[in-house]
Amino acid sequence: MPTPGFVSLSPSLLAELPTIVGSDNVVTEGKGLETLSKDFYWYSPVLTDRIGERVASAAVKVQSLEQLKQAAALAHADNIPITPRGAATGNYGQAVPLFGGLVIDLSGFDRIIDISEGVVTAEPGARLVHVENQARPLGYELRCYPSTWVKSTIAGFLAGGSGGSVRSHGAACASPV
Repeated sequence: MPTPGFVSLSPSLLAELPTIVGSDNVVTEGKGLETLSKDFYWYSPVLTDRIGERVASAAVKVQSLEQLKQAAALAHADNIPITPRGAATGNYGQAVPLFGGLVIDLSGFDRIIDISEGVVTAEPGARLVHVENQARPLGYELRCYPSTWVKSTIAGFLAGGSGGSVRSHGAACASPV
């Protein structure tokens, strides 16, 4: 039974996405789409029953701000819901597309831009393990870690309400060691 309110992508939108990110970075079916449509929601029996069958119409893997802007603009122009996704290590269903639409995978948009004066500036897909590994030699460390810190992305960690402050690229504060 389809999800009530499920939003499909138009053939023209599906044809346009590969021109933005390349055909290898557009996922429209199978296990890949299932994986990109899930987080660890299944820790909760309530969420498993309510959202366990939800899946996106398509997913797109972006690697730059320009790709992100273009993919989001296309979806917006067609009134398509967007579900942003990092490493999907959360367990509250935040990375599950409730009504289909487009998942935008940010995990490949992962450069660490700067670490100075206790502030990390990084793209949203930067993994906390890489941030920590670059901050330590400079005399800094992250203030707190999730149990999934090796896989967690900086934007997902901060968007999940964990700690630090956010600036234009997804910055977090680091403490002196």
